[in-house]
Amino acid sequence: MRTAITTDSAQTFRAKAERWAPGLRVARTYQTAWLPRDLVAGLVLSALLVPQVMAYAELAGLPAITGLYATVVCLLAYAVFGPSPYLVLEGIVIAVVLSILQFFRRAWQSYYAVLGKTQDAAGYHDLERHPDGEQIPGLLMLRWDSPLFFANANIFRKLIREQIAATTSTPLWVLVAAEPITDVDSTAVDMLVDLDEELKAKGIHLVMARTAAVVGTATATRNAVNRRQADKNVAAYSNAVEHAQAEQAPPPEEYYEEPLPAQEDDVITQLERLGALKGQGILSEEEFAAQKAKLLGT
Repeated sequence: MRTAITTDSAQTFRAKAERWAPGLRVARTYQTAWLPRDLVAGLVLSALLVPQVMAYAELAGLPAITGLYATVVCLLAYAVFGPSPYLVLEGIVIAVVLSILQFFRRAWQSYYAVLGKTQDAAGYHDLERHPDGEQIPGLLMLRWDSPLFFANANIFRKLIREQIAATTSTPLWVLVAAEPITDVDSTAVDMLVDLDEELKAKGIHLVMARTAAVVGTATATRNAVNRRQADKNVAAYSNAVEHAQAEQAPPPEEYYEEPLPAQEDDVITQLERLGALKGQGILSEEEFAAQKAKLLGT
């Protein structure tokens, strides 16, 4: 009785396992007559896949053996789980979810490259993949391979700061090859404006080259920068004018009260002076008469 129960339990477990992994049932019921054709199919598939996966691995900057490992593991997984009825629809859903998560992961943690010039290739290339390349003195050149938006704006700013600090001498220019940046949202625009002001305070110029952002985004970025710069220019101009006026303003004039004229002599004394002037020939008869009439009020 106990043996029968154990056998039933084993069969039930095997049935569930084979339902989830049909490859186990195929392996259990495999017929040797299938072997020649399966070997031919395996050789043909290997001849097609092996060079292809090795090339893809090298294009991705990975060792060629990595492509082989990935192919073997995926083929074995498909052989075991591929025909499972539980993994057809569910597997598609899982693949879609994983793809979405991978997209967001790449957007949040975007790939970047520090670019430099090599002797054997034209243009500028990733120094991590071309260790023999050299950076141009005074220039830090980077490439950011995703859109700039609220989730990775601070990551981008932190990256720029870290790369500037890692250089042997502080660069005068930071050039971002922005061709892969296909979109920039308002949060990233504000970040770029603040970063530009921060670097300018240190004597570093930030340049976005070969921008491929949509026209509306690029216009919004330019307008935001222009508005911020215009406000700064107005404030700086006002401060400069006030400072210049304060320096060039003349010193306050001292109040000087002229002394009151001395009390005129009496009329008789003045008439005597007029007579003396007439006697000396300085005043004519008409002038003497006019001055005399003025003094006497006639």
